[in-house]
Amino acid sequence: MSGKNKKISNYFTDEDTFWNVRPTFDFVQELLSLGETAVVLAPKTLRKEIAKIGKTVWKRNG
Repeated sequence: MSGKNKKISNYFTDEDTFWNVRPTFDFVQELLSLGETAVVLAPKTLRKEIAKIGKTVWKRNG
């Protein structure tokens, strides 16, 4: 880990990636392409948006 990064929990490993970005449409699409391997920690608004999209997909295809 570089000096700018910090481990926020023992749950995460050094292989986990953390980004500090402004969520754009393209970024949301990239997150969705990661499927269930992606975990959105913050902001809560993005977490809710991803969850809403996931629920919609599940309803349509579940």
